[in-house]
Amino acid sequence: MFNNNQISNKKSFGTKFLYGLLALNKHSQKGTTLVVATVMGMMVIGAAGLAMAKANSEKTNTIADEQTKQAIAVAETGISRIQGLFIQEPRLALVLDEEQWQEIVNDGPDKLDGNLNELADSESTQTSCSSNQGTNSKTQQVIDSLQAQVLGIPDNNTMGDTTQDSGTPQGWVSLDDKRQYQLISYGNNDGIGTLAILGKVGGDNGSMARIKVEFDASLGGSTAADNTKEVPGLWITDVGNDWARDKVNGDIKIFSCKTLSQITGAPDEDNLYDEEAQSISVSPEAMPDTPNLPSSYYTVEGSVSGMTFPRNGTPAVPAKEAVYKKGVLITPAVPAIPASQGDAPDSSGYYHYLIDNLDINGGSNVTIKDNTKVIFYVRGNINLSGNPDINPSAVNTSANLQIYGNTYTTGNETKYGCGSLAVGSQCPTLQAHFNGTGTVKAFVHAPAAVGSVNGGGNTNGNFKGSMWIKSWDSSSGNSKVKVDAVGTYSQYLGSDKRVTKNTYTIGNISNWQREKAQ
Repeated sequence: MFNNNQISNKKSFGTKFLYGLLALNKHSQKGTTLVVATVMGMMVIGAAGLAMAKANSEKTNTIADEQTKQAIAVAETGISRIQGLFIQEPRLALVLDEEQWQEIVNDGPDKLDGNLNELADSESTQTSCSSNQGTNSKTQQVIDSLQAQVLGIPDNNTMGDTTQDSGTPQGWVSLDDKRQYQLISYGNNDGIGTLAILGKVGGDNGSMARIKVEFDASLGGSTAADNTKEVPGLWITDVGNDWARDKVNGDIKIFSCKTLSQITGAPDEDNLYDEEAQSISVSPEAMPDTPNLPSSYYTVEGSVSGMTFPRNGTPAVPAKEAVYKKGVLITPAVPAIPASQGDAPDSSGYYHYLIDNLDINGGSNVTIKDNTKVIFYVRGNINLSGNPDINPSAVNTSANLQIYGNTYTTGNETKYGCGSLAVGSQCPTLQAHFNGTGTVKAFVHAPAAVGSVNGGGNTNGNFKGSMWIKSWDSSSGNSKVKVDAVGTYSQYLGSDKRVTKNTYTIGNISNWQREKAQ
Protein backbone atom coordinates (compact mmCIF):
# COMPACT_ATOMS: atom_id res chain seq x y z
CA MET A 1 0.00 0.00 0.00
CA PHE A 2 1.06 3.58 -0.63
CA ASN A 3 2.00 5.55 2.55
CA ASN A 4 0.72 9.05 3.17
CA ASN A 5 3.87 10.69 1.80
CA GLN A 6 3.44 8.88 -1.50
CA ILE A 7 -0.15 9.97 -1.72
CA SER A 8 0.84 13.54 -0.97
CA ASN A 9 3.40 13.49 -3.76
CA LYS A 10 0.67 12.60 -6.23
CA LYS A 11 -1.52 15.59 -5.37
CA SER A 12 -1.99 18.34 -7.87
CA PHE A 13 -0.80 21.90 -7.46
CA GLY A 14 -4.37 23.08 -6.96
CA THR A 15 -5.00 20.52 -4.23
CA LYS A 16 -1.78 21.37 -2.44
CA PHE A 17 -2.64 25.05 -2.68
CA LEU A 18 -6.07 24.42 -1.15
CA TYR A 19 -4.61 22.27 1.65
CA GLY A 20 -2.13 25.04 2.41
CA LEU A 21 -4.92 27.53 2.76
CA LEU A 22 -6.80 25.17 5.09
CA ALA A 23 -3.71 24.66 7.14
CA LEU A 24 -3.35 28.39 7.46
CA ASN A 25 -6.92 28.49 8.60
CA LYS A 26 -6.10 26.23 11.54
CA HIS A 27 -3.83 28.91 13.00
CA SER A 28 -6.13 31.79 12.25
CA GLN A 29 -9.83 31.99 11.61
CA LYS A 30 -9.49 35.60 10.45
CA GLY A 31 -10.30 36.05 6.76
CA THR A 32 -11.36 32.44 6.26
CA THR A 33 -14.46 33.34 4.34
CA LEU A 34 -12.55 35.74 2.10
CA VAL A 35 -9.87 33.20 1.28
CA VAL A 36 -12.29 30.44 0.43
CA ALA A 37 -14.33 32.75 -1.76
CA THR A 38 -11.22 33.92 -3.55
CA VAL A 39 -10.10 30.37 -4.20
CA MET A 40 -13.48 29.26 -5.46
CA GLY A 41 -13.66 32.29 -7.77
CA MET A 42 -10.27 31.56 -9.22
CA MET A 43 -11.29 27.96 -9.91
CA VAL A 44 -14.50 29.03 -11.62
CA ILE A 45 -12.64 31.57 -13.78
CA GLY A 46 -10.02 28.98 -14.71
CA ALA A 47 -12.63 26.41 -15.64
CA ALA A 48 -14.51 28.95 -17.74
CA GLY A 49 -11.32 29.95 -19.52
CA LEU A 50 -10.52 26.35 -20.33
CA ALA A 51 -14.04 25.80 -21.63
CA MET A 52 -13.84 28.91 -23.84
CA ALA A 53 -10.44 27.88 -25.22
CA LYS A 54 -11.71 24.42 -25.97
CA ALA A 55 -14.81 25.81 -27.68
CA ASN A 56 -12.74 28.19 -29.80
CA SER A 57 -10.42 25.35 -30.80
CA GLU A 58 -13.34 23.14 -31.76
CA LYS A 59 -14.90 26.01 -33.74
CA THR A 60 -11.62 26.64 -35.59
CA ASN A 61 -11.28 22.95 -36.39
CA THR A 62 -14.87 22.82 -37.61
CA ILE A 63 -14.32 25.80 -39.93
CA ALA A 64 -11.08 24.30 -41.24
CA ASP A 65 -12.77 20.95 -41.87
CA GLU A 66 -15.63 22.67 -43.68
CA GLN A 67 -13.23 24.68 -45.89
CA THR A 68 -11.27 21.54 -46.68
CA LYS A 69 -14.50 19.81 -47.73
CA GLN A 70 -15.30 22.81 -49.93
CA ALA A 71 -11.82 22.69 -51.47
CA ILE A 72 -12.30 18.98 -52.23
CA ALA A 73 -15.66 19.80 -53.83
CA VAL A 74 -14.02 22.49 -55.98
CA ALA A 75 -11.32 20.03 -57.13
CA GLU A 76 -14.00 17.49 -58.00
CA THR A 77 -15.85 20.16 -59.98
CA GLY A 78 -12.66 20.74 -62.00
CA ILE A 79 -12.38 17.01 -62.63
CA SER A 80 -16.00 16.88 -63.80
CA ARG A 81 -15.48 19.80 -66.19
CA ILE A 82 -12.41 18.24 -67.76
CA GLN A 83 -14.11 14.86 -68.10
CA GLY A 84 -17.02 16.67 -69.76
CA LEU A 85 -14.61 18.11 -72.30
CA PHE A 86 -13.23 14.61 -72.89
CA ILE A 87 -16.74 13.38 -73.65
CA GLN A 88 -17.18 16.25 -76.13
CA GLU A 89 -13.80 15.50 -77.79
CA PRO A 90 -12.47 12.10 -76.60
CA ARG A 91 -9.15 12.39 -78.41
CA LEU A 92 -8.07 15.07 -75.93
CA ALA A 93 -7.89 12.34 -73.29
CA LEU A 94 -5.22 10.47 -75.27
CA VAL A 95 -2.39 12.97 -74.63
CA LEU A 96 0.70 11.62 -72.90
CA ASP A 97 0.95 14.70 -70.70
CA GLU A 98 -0.61 18.13 -70.21
CA GLU A 99 2.14 19.81 -72.26
CA GLN A 100 0.54 18.39 -75.41
CA TRP A 101 -2.64 20.30 -74.54
CA GLN A 102 -0.56 23.46 -74.46
CA GLU A 103 0.79 22.69 -77.95
CA ILE A 104 -2.75 22.07 -79.23
CA VAL A 105 -3.90 25.46 -77.92
CA ASN A 106 -0.88 27.19 -79.45
CA ASP A 107 -1.56 25.60 -82.86
CA GLY A 108 -5.18 26.79 -82.82
CA PRO A 109 -8.42 25.44 -84.31
CA ASP A 110 -7.18 25.15 -87.92
CA LYS A 111 -4.82 22.35 -86.93
CA LEU A 112 -6.87 20.83 -84.13
CA ASP A 113 -8.04 17.81 -86.03
CA GLY A 114 -4.63 16.90 -87.40
CA ASN A 115 -3.12 17.17 -83.94
CA LEU A 116 -5.84 15.02 -82.39
CA ASN A 117 -5.61 12.43 -85.15
CA GLU A 118 -1.90 12.12 -84.47
CA LEU A 119 -2.65 11.51 -80.78
CA ALA A 120 -5.17 8.83 -81.69
CA ASP A 121 -3.02 7.43 -84.50
CA SER A 122 -6.24 7.81 -86.43
CA GLU A 123 -6.91 8.12 -90.14
CA SER A 124 -10.33 9.65 -89.73
CA THR A 125 -10.61 13.37 -90.37
CA GLN A 126 -13.91 13.61 -88.52
CA THR A 127 -14.21 11.26 -85.57
CA SER A 128 -16.59 13.23 -83.41
CA CYS A 129 -19.10 16.02 -83.71
CA SER A 130 -16.49 18.52 -82.57
CA SER A 131 -13.69 17.71 -84.96
CA ASN A 132 -14.12 19.09 -88.45
CA GLN A 133 -11.01 19.87 -90.45
CA GLY A 134 -10.38 23.61 -90.50
CA THR A 135 -11.76 26.41 -88.36
CA ASN A 136 -15.41 26.33 -87.31
CA SER A 137 -17.55 26.86 -84.24
CA LYS A 138 -16.99 23.32 -82.99
CA THR A 139 -13.20 23.34 -83.18
CA GLN A 140 -13.05 26.84 -81.74
CA GLN A 141 -15.25 25.70 -78.87
CA VAL A 142 -12.87 22.85 -78.08
CA ILE A 143 -9.86 25.18 -78.11
CA ASP A 144 -11.67 27.74 -75.93
CA SER A 145 -12.72 25.10 -73.40
CA LEU A 146 -9.25 23.58 -73.27
CA GLN A 147 -7.76 27.01 -72.82
CA ALA A 148 -10.16 28.42 -70.22
CA GLN A 149 -11.43 25.39 -68.26
CA VAL A 150 -8.36 23.14 -68.25
CA LEU A 151 -5.21 25.20 -68.64
CA GLY A 152 -6.60 28.38 -67.13
CA ILE A 153 -5.30 30.65 -69.91
CA PRO A 154 -7.19 33.88 -70.68
CA ASP A 155 -7.94 34.70 -74.31
CA ASN A 156 -5.68 37.76 -74.32
CA ASN A 157 -2.64 36.05 -72.81
CA THR A 158 -0.01 33.62 -74.02
CA MET A 159 1.34 30.52 -72.34
CA GLY A 160 4.36 32.48 -71.11
CA ASP A 161 2.39 35.00 -69.03
CA THR A 162 2.50 34.59 -65.27
CA THR A 163 -0.64 36.50 -64.35
CA GLN A 164 -4.00 37.18 -65.83
CA ASP A 165 -5.46 40.67 -66.15
CA SER A 166 -7.63 39.96 -63.12
CA GLY A 167 -4.57 39.28 -60.99
CA THR A 168 -5.42 35.61 -60.65
CA PRO A 169 -2.31 33.40 -60.80
CA GLN A 170 -1.75 31.75 -64.15
CA GLY A 171 -3.36 28.35 -64.34
CA TRP A 172 -6.20 28.90 -61.86
CA VAL A 173 -9.74 28.48 -63.16
CA SER A 174 -12.30 30.47 -61.15
CA LEU A 175 -15.74 29.14 -60.30
CA ASP A 176 -16.50 32.38 -58.44
CA ASP A 177 -14.60 34.98 -56.38
CA LYS A 178 -13.61 32.51 -53.67
CA ARG A 179 -13.48 29.11 -55.40
CA GLN A 180 -10.78 28.07 -57.89
CA TYR A 181 -9.18 24.93 -59.25
CA GLN A 182 -5.90 24.29 -61.04
CA LEU A 183 -4.63 21.51 -63.29
CA ILE A 184 -1.62 19.86 -61.64
CA SER A 185 -1.01 17.05 -64.12
CA TYR A 186 -2.59 14.73 -66.64
CA GLY A 187 -1.31 11.72 -68.52
CA ASN A 188 -2.57 8.71 -70.42
CA ASN A 189 -0.75 5.43 -69.97
CA ASP A 190 -2.06 2.48 -72.01
CA GLY A 191 -5.62 3.77 -71.99
CA ILE A 192 -5.73 4.83 -68.33
CA GLY A 193 -6.11 8.57 -67.75
CA THR A 194 -4.62 10.01 -64.55
CA LEU A 195 -5.78 13.51 -63.61
CA ALA A 196 -4.60 15.59 -60.62
CA ILE A 197 -6.49 18.77 -59.67
CA LEU A 198 -5.92 21.28 -56.85
CA GLY A 199 -9.01 22.95 -55.38
CA LYS A 200 -8.91 26.16 -53.34
CA VAL A 201 -11.45 28.23 -51.36
CA GLY A 202 -11.02 31.56 -49.61
CA GLY A 203 -8.42 33.25 -51.76
CA ASP A 204 -4.64 33.08 -51.55
CA ASN A 205 -4.62 32.19 -47.84
CA GLY A 206 -7.57 29.84 -48.02
CA SER A 207 -7.79 26.08 -47.76
CA MET A 208 -6.60 23.79 -50.54
CA ALA A 209 -7.18 20.15 -51.40
CA ARG A 210 -5.52 18.05 -54.09
CA ILE A 211 -7.29 15.13 -55.71
CA LYS A 212 -5.96 12.51 -58.13
CA VAL A 213 -8.28 10.22 -60.09
CA GLU A 214 -7.91 7.46 -62.64
CA PHE A 215 -10.37 6.41 -65.35
CA ASP A 216 -10.56 4.54 -68.64
CA ALA A 217 -9.62 6.80 -71.59
CA SER A 218 -9.01 4.60 -74.60
CA LEU A 219 -9.63 4.09 -78.30
CA GLY A 220 -12.27 1.41 -78.61
CA GLY A 221 -11.79 0.63 -82.31
CA SER A 222 -13.84 1.29 -85.41
CA THR A 223 -16.73 -0.23 -87.29
CA ALA A 224 -17.00 -0.33 -91.06
CA ALA A 225 -19.86 1.38 -92.82
CA ASP A 226 -21.62 0.01 -95.89
CA ASN A 227 -19.25 0.74 -98.79
CA THR A 228 -21.55 -0.62 -101.50
CA LYS A 229 -23.87 2.38 -101.32
CA GLU A 230 -23.90 5.09 -103.94
CA VAL A 231 -21.81 8.09 -103.03
CA PRO A 232 -23.42 11.48 -102.45
CA GLY A 233 -22.74 14.18 -104.97
CA LEU A 234 -21.36 16.28 -102.12
CA TRP A 235 -20.14 15.47 -98.61
CA ILE A 236 -19.52 18.66 -96.65
CA THR A 237 -19.35 19.99 -93.09
CA ASP A 238 -21.80 22.37 -91.45
CA VAL A 239 -19.71 25.52 -91.66
CA GLY A 240 -19.09 28.20 -94.30
CA ASN A 241 -21.59 27.05 -96.89
CA ASP A 242 -23.23 29.34 -99.46
CA TRP A 243 -25.67 27.65 -101.82
CA ALA A 244 -27.73 30.29 -103.61
CA ARG A 245 -29.47 28.45 -106.50
CA ASP A 246 -26.83 25.78 -107.23
CA LYS A 247 -28.16 22.25 -107.75
CA VAL A 248 -26.73 18.78 -107.18
CA ASN A 249 -27.93 15.77 -109.14
CA GLY A 250 -27.48 13.39 -106.22
CA ASP A 251 -27.62 13.25 -102.45
CA ILE A 252 -25.99 15.84 -100.21
CA LYS A 253 -24.45 14.63 -96.96
CA ILE A 254 -23.54 17.05 -94.16
CA PHE A 255 -21.26 16.19 -91.26
CA SER A 256 -22.78 17.84 -88.16
CA CYS A 257 -24.32 17.33 -84.74
CA LYS A 258 -26.95 19.94 -85.53
CA THR A 259 -30.26 19.51 -87.25
CA LEU A 260 -30.60 20.81 -90.79
CA SER A 261 -32.64 23.81 -89.62
CA GLN A 262 -29.88 24.79 -87.18
CA ILE A 263 -27.14 24.96 -89.83
CA THR A 264 -26.41 28.40 -91.23
CA GLY A 265 -26.24 28.39 -95.03
CA ALA A 266 -27.57 24.85 -95.31
CA PRO A 267 -28.95 23.59 -98.64
CA ASP A 268 -32.64 22.88 -99.04
CA GLU A 269 -34.77 20.86 -101.44
CA ASP A 270 -34.42 23.54 -104.12
CA ASN A 271 -30.73 22.63 -104.31
CA LEU A 272 -31.55 19.05 -105.36
CA TYR A 273 -32.18 18.20 -109.01
CA ASP A 274 -34.79 15.58 -108.06
CA GLU A 275 -36.10 16.29 -104.58
CA GLU A 276 -38.27 13.16 -104.59
CA ALA A 277 -35.47 10.71 -105.40
CA GLN A 278 -32.61 12.58 -103.70
CA SER A 279 -32.05 13.72 -100.13
CA ILE A 280 -30.12 15.99 -97.81
CA SER A 281 -28.91 14.11 -94.74
CA VAL A 282 -27.19 15.35 -91.59
CA SER A 283 -25.23 12.95 -89.40
CA PRO A 284 -22.00 12.61 -87.38
CA GLU A 285 -20.83 9.77 -89.63
CA ALA A 286 -17.08 9.98 -89.97
CA MET A 287 -15.55 11.10 -93.24
CA PRO A 288 -12.28 9.17 -93.73
CA ASP A 289 -9.09 11.12 -94.02
CA THR A 290 -7.13 11.35 -97.23
CA PRO A 291 -4.72 8.41 -97.65
CA ASN A 292 -1.03 8.59 -96.89
CA LEU A 293 1.42 8.63 -99.75
CA PRO A 294 2.09 5.07 -100.91
CA SER A 295 5.53 3.50 -100.69
CA SER A 296 6.05 4.07 -104.41
CA TYR A 297 4.85 7.05 -106.45
CA TYR A 298 5.96 9.50 -109.14
CA THR A 299 6.61 13.19 -108.41
CA VAL A 300 5.51 15.70 -111.04
CA GLU A 301 6.72 19.24 -110.44
CA GLY A 302 5.08 22.23 -112.06
CA SER A 303 1.88 22.19 -114.06
CA VAL A 304 0.20 19.04 -115.33
CA SER A 305 -1.73 21.02 -117.93
CA GLY A 306 -1.78 19.23 -121.30
CA MET A 307 -0.30 16.00 -119.88
CA THR A 308 -1.48 12.43 -120.35
CA PHE A 309 -1.34 9.84 -117.57
CA PRO A 310 0.15 7.32 -117.23
CA ARG A 311 3.16 8.61 -119.10
CA ASN A 312 4.75 6.56 -121.86
CA GLY A 313 8.40 5.65 -121.97
CA THR A 314 10.69 7.20 -124.56
CA PRO A 315 13.21 5.38 -126.75
CA ALA A 316 16.90 6.12 -126.58
CA VAL A 317 18.20 8.92 -128.80
CA PRO A 318 21.77 8.42 -130.05
CA ALA A 319 24.31 11.16 -129.81
CA LYS A 320 25.00 13.34 -132.85
CA GLU A 321 28.37 14.73 -133.74
CA ALA A 322 28.91 18.34 -134.54
CA VAL A 323 28.84 19.28 -138.23
CA TYR A 324 31.42 21.70 -139.58
CA LYS A 325 31.77 23.20 -143.03
CA LYS A 326 35.02 24.79 -143.94
CA GLY A 327 35.84 25.02 -140.29
CA VAL A 328 32.59 26.73 -139.41
CA LEU A 329 30.20 25.01 -136.98
CA ILE A 330 26.97 24.29 -138.78
CA THR A 331 25.24 21.91 -136.32
CA PRO A 332 26.34 21.55 -132.71
CA ALA A 333 26.84 18.16 -131.11
CA VAL A 334 23.82 16.57 -129.45
CA PRO A 335 24.44 14.25 -126.49
CA ALA A 336 22.75 10.89 -126.30
CA ILE A 337 19.44 10.66 -124.48
CA PRO A 338 18.92 7.37 -122.69
CA ALA A 339 15.65 5.51 -122.97
CA SER A 340 13.11 6.11 -120.21
CA GLN A 341 10.65 3.62 -118.95
CA GLY A 342 6.97 4.39 -118.84
CA ASP A 343 5.11 4.73 -115.56
CA ALA A 344 4.27 1.47 -113.84
CA PRO A 345 1.18 0.73 -111.75
CA ASP A 346 1.10 -0.78 -108.28
CA SER A 347 -0.08 -4.31 -107.59
CA SER A 348 -3.70 -3.13 -107.65
CA GLY A 349 -3.34 -1.40 -111.01
CA TYR A 350 -3.23 2.20 -109.72
CA TYR A 351 -0.75 4.84 -110.93
CA HIS A 352 0.22 7.23 -108.12
CA TYR A 353 1.41 10.82 -108.70
CA LEU A 354 2.39 13.54 -106.26
CA ILE A 355 1.72 16.86 -108.00
CA ASP A 356 2.23 20.47 -106.90
CA ASN A 357 -1.25 21.67 -107.79
CA LEU A 358 -4.06 21.35 -110.27
CA ASP A 359 -4.03 24.93 -111.51
CA ILE A 360 -5.11 25.08 -115.15
CA ASN A 361 -6.15 28.19 -117.04
CA GLY A 362 -7.16 27.75 -120.65
CA GLY A 363 -8.08 24.82 -122.84
CA SER A 364 -5.35 22.27 -122.09
CA ASN A 365 -6.79 18.96 -120.98
CA VAL A 366 -5.49 16.47 -118.45
CA THR A 367 -6.00 13.11 -120.09
CA ILE A 368 -6.32 9.75 -118.38
CA LYS A 369 -5.73 6.83 -120.72
CA ASP A 370 -8.62 4.49 -121.35
CA ASN A 371 -9.24 1.90 -118.62
CA THR A 372 -6.39 3.07 -116.40
CA LYS A 373 -6.70 4.15 -112.76
CA VAL A 374 -4.82 7.26 -111.70
CA ILE A 375 -4.49 8.89 -108.29
CA PHE A 376 -3.29 12.48 -107.81
CA TYR A 377 -2.00 13.57 -104.41
CA VAL A 378 -2.18 17.36 -104.64
CA ARG A 379 0.09 19.50 -102.47
CA GLY A 380 -1.58 22.84 -103.18
CA ASN A 381 -4.84 24.21 -104.49
CA ILE A 382 -7.18 23.01 -107.21
CA ASN A 383 -8.26 25.80 -109.56
CA LEU A 384 -9.60 25.24 -113.07
CA SER A 385 -10.77 28.00 -115.38
CA GLY A 386 -11.40 28.34 -119.10
CA ASN A 387 -12.54 25.14 -120.76
CA PRO A 388 -10.12 22.34 -119.80
CA ASP A 389 -11.45 18.79 -119.65
CA ILE A 390 -10.15 16.53 -116.90
CA ASN A 391 -10.34 12.82 -117.72
CA PRO A 392 -12.28 13.38 -120.99
CA SER A 393 -12.12 9.77 -122.22
CA ALA A 394 -15.56 8.47 -123.20
CA VAL A 395 -14.53 5.04 -121.96
CA ASN A 396 -13.53 6.16 -118.49
CA THR A 397 -15.73 7.01 -115.53
CA SER A 398 -15.08 9.10 -112.46
CA ALA A 399 -13.53 6.07 -110.79
CA ASN A 400 -10.56 6.30 -113.17
CA LEU A 401 -9.29 9.49 -111.51
CA GLN A 402 -9.04 10.11 -107.76
CA ILE A 403 -7.79 13.47 -106.49
CA TYR A 404 -6.75 13.84 -102.85
CA GLY A 405 -6.12 17.26 -101.35
CA ASN A 406 -3.36 18.01 -98.86
CA THR A 407 -4.18 18.68 -95.19
CA TYR A 408 -2.37 19.88 -92.08
CA THR A 409 -1.11 17.22 -89.70
CA THR A 410 0.87 18.83 -86.84
CA GLY A 411 1.84 22.49 -86.65
CA ASN A 412 2.83 23.64 -90.13
CA GLU A 413 3.48 20.08 -91.27
CA THR A 414 1.27 18.70 -94.03
CA LYS A 415 0.46 15.19 -95.11
CA TYR A 416 1.96 15.46 -98.61
CA GLY A 417 4.53 18.16 -97.89
CA CYS A 418 4.62 21.52 -99.65
CA GLY A 419 7.76 21.26 -101.76
CA SER A 420 8.45 24.72 -103.20
CA LEU A 421 4.95 25.98 -102.37
CA ALA A 422 4.41 28.53 -99.60
CA VAL A 423 2.80 27.06 -96.51
CA GLY A 424 -0.51 28.74 -95.74
CA SER A 425 -1.08 30.63 -98.99
CA GLN A 426 -0.31 27.92 -101.59
CA CYS A 427 -0.28 24.77 -99.48
CA PRO A 428 -2.16 22.72 -98.28
CA THR A 429 -5.30 22.30 -100.40
CA LEU A 430 -7.72 24.97 -99.22
CA GLN A 431 -9.49 25.52 -102.56
CA ALA A 432 -11.17 23.13 -104.98
CA HIS A 433 -12.76 25.33 -107.66
CA PHE A 434 -13.85 23.92 -111.02
CA ASN A 435 -14.83 26.88 -113.16
CA GLY A 436 -15.33 27.37 -116.87
CA THR A 437 -17.05 25.17 -119.41
CA GLY A 438 -14.86 22.08 -119.26
CA THR A 439 -16.01 18.73 -117.88
CA VAL A 440 -14.39 16.97 -114.93
CA LYS A 441 -14.85 13.28 -114.21
CA ALA A 442 -13.24 12.49 -110.88
CA PHE A 443 -13.53 11.74 -107.21
CA VAL A 444 -12.24 14.73 -105.21
CA HIS A 445 -11.49 14.35 -101.52
CA ALA A 446 -10.11 17.56 -100.00
CA PRO A 447 -11.36 17.83 -96.39
CA ALA A 448 -9.88 21.31 -95.79
CA ALA A 449 -11.04 22.90 -99.07
CA VAL A 450 -13.83 25.25 -100.01
CA GLY A 451 -15.23 23.98 -103.29
CA SER A 452 -17.33 25.23 -106.18
CA VAL A 453 -18.36 24.35 -109.73
CA ASN A 454 -19.22 26.94 -112.31
CA GLY A 455 -21.04 26.16 -115.53
CA GLY A 456 -23.25 23.17 -115.96
CA GLY A 457 -26.55 22.53 -117.65
CA ASN A 458 -30.20 22.20 -116.76
CA THR A 459 -29.94 18.44 -116.32
CA ASN A 460 -26.22 17.61 -116.21
CA GLY A 461 -23.39 19.03 -114.19
CA ASN A 462 -19.90 19.89 -115.37
CA PHE A 463 -18.50 17.85 -112.49
CA LYS A 464 -19.29 14.14 -112.58
CA GLY A 465 -18.35 12.01 -109.60
CA SER A 466 -18.28 12.99 -105.94
CA MET A 467 -16.75 15.87 -103.98
CA TRP A 468 -15.86 15.49 -100.29
CA ILE A 469 -14.87 18.95 -99.08
CA LYS A 470 -15.15 21.27 -96.09
CA SER A 471 -17.76 23.63 -97.54
CA TRP A 472 -19.58 24.70 -100.71
CA ASP A 473 -19.36 28.15 -102.26
CA SER A 474 -21.98 29.05 -104.83
CA SER A 475 -20.28 30.12 -108.02
CA SER A 476 -23.08 31.88 -109.89
CA GLY A 477 -26.66 32.97 -109.65
CA ASN A 478 -28.13 30.49 -112.13
CA SER A 479 -30.02 27.37 -111.12
CA LYS A 480 -28.10 24.89 -113.24
CA VAL A 481 -26.90 21.50 -112.07
CA LYS A 482 -23.30 21.69 -110.88
CA VAL A 483 -22.52 18.13 -109.78
CA ASP A 484 -23.69 14.72 -110.99
CA ALA A 485 -23.21 11.99 -108.36
CA VAL A 486 -21.51 8.94 -109.89
CA GLY A 487 -20.15 5.76 -108.29
CA THR A 488 -20.13 3.83 -105.01
CA TYR A 489 -17.90 4.14 -101.97
CA SER A 490 -16.02 0.97 -102.85
CA GLN A 491 -15.09 2.35 -106.29
CA TYR A 492 -13.26 5.27 -104.75
CA LEU A 493 -11.95 3.73 -101.55
CA GLY A 494 -9.70 0.67 -101.69
CA SER A 495 -9.86 -2.24 -99.29
CA ASP A 496 -7.42 -0.49 -96.93
CA LYS A 497 -9.44 2.74 -96.85
CA ARG A 498 -13.03 2.38 -95.71
CA VAL A 499 -15.62 4.70 -94.30
CA THR A 500 -15.51 3.89 -90.58
CA LYS A 501 -16.93 5.08 -87.32
CA ASN A 502 -14.31 5.33 -84.57
CA THR A 503 -15.33 4.72 -80.97
CA TYR A 504 -13.72 6.00 -77.78
CA THR A 505 -14.22 5.12 -74.14
CA ILE A 506 -14.24 7.72 -71.38
CA GLY A 507 -15.06 5.67 -68.29
CA ASN A 508 -16.16 6.46 -64.76
CA ILE A 509 -13.57 7.19 -62.08
CA SER A 510 -12.03 3.91 -60.95
CA ASN A 511 -9.57 5.29 -58.39
CA TRP A 512 -9.96 8.39 -56.17
CA GLN A 513 -7.10 9.56 -53.99
CA ARG A 514 -6.46 12.64 -51.89
CA GLU A 515 -2.87 13.90 -52.01
CA LYS A 516 -0.87 16.42 -50.04
CA ALA A 517 -1.84 19.88 -51.26
CA GLN A 518 1.63 21.42 -51.06
